[in-house]
Amino acid sequence: MKLIATRGSRQIYHHDTCYGCPALPALADYNAEMYRLGFNDAWIQMALPGDRVVWTAEEGQLTAMIVYQFWGQDSRVVHIMAAWVPPAYRGLQPEGFRRYDELFGVLAEYLRDEHGIARIASGTHVNNHAAQAAFARQGRQLGGLHYNYDIPPAVEPTPPPNLLQRAHRGLVRWMYGDAA
Repeated sequence: MKLIATRGSRQIYHHDTCYGCPALPALADYNAEMYRLGFNDAWIQMALPGDRVVWTAEEGQLTAMIVYQFWGQDSRVVHIMAAWVPPAYRGLQPEGFRRYDELFGVLAEYLRDEHGIARIASGTHVNNHAAQAAFARQGRQLGGLHYNYDIPPAVEPTPPPNLLQRAHRGLVRWMYGDAA
């Protein structure tokens, strides 16, 4: 864990791996909220070995979190996998907005200065208008649309009879012959 900035009473930390990060349990809250809001067709964000975390703490409490990963070995692009401000801090308008905007800005500076990153990519659910407004407020540009296609299941062949069914058929044949 590395302290990368201090803003007033807030400390902003960076973890090079998601494992062992004190902010990581908040992913469960993030996933539960996305489901509750009806964004359940978005994937469930899980911590992956290559994920990194930047987060803000105030008085020992998580106030904002961004989980990201590098795209490609020599890429100058990172992708935000999850970003979240807990509801207790989000409702403090406009302070709730400032917390996330501040964290995003610190992350952008850190990535540029420490890793030479030129772009941060991100996305959200089509109905997540709050996130879209945050992106626009931060100066992010709509770069494309993402579509999902659910592949229909293949027609399943009739499964072979289970052992009990085969044993029963064998017993019937033994008792009554092949005519049964």
